Amino acid sequence: MSTAQPDMDIGLLDKDVDDVSVQEIVRSLLVSDRCVEEIRTTTAQDEDPTTSRVRHHIIDGWPHITDLDEDVRPFHEYRSQLNLLNGLVAFKERLVVPAACRPKILEHLHAGHLGIDKVLRRAKQAVWWPSISRDVDEY
Repeated sequence: MSTAQPDMDIGLLDKDVDDVSVQEIVRSLLVSDRCVEEIRTTTAQDEDPTTSRVRHHIIDGWPHITDLDEDVRPFHEYRSQLNLLNGLVAFKERLVVPAACRPKILEHLHAGHLGIDKVLRRAKQAVWWPSISRDVDEY
């Protein structure tokens, strides 16, 4: 006797997995739902041209580095590890934070005055941008 599996919409399943991944990042961090929503809005509305172009390259493919605008070039090195999580640009499983949102993230990360090593470890649990280590150190 065979057990028939119901037809599943794989796209919906992937969306649910992405939603869970984003929520897990929120819980693991550190970043509030409001901050994630700001990142989502900034990315979705193309308010951050760099993140928007990175998103475009993830979807359509990456040109040669010399054909990229200066602000997108730092992402090129990491292109094989960049993906989309529920429409948000991610590095592995960490949210890529648009430039406009980075000061708030840095402020939040440093709020506990944990010391540079702990702050950097905390940041690397959930968020990323090409200069995150330097920015955490210089904050």
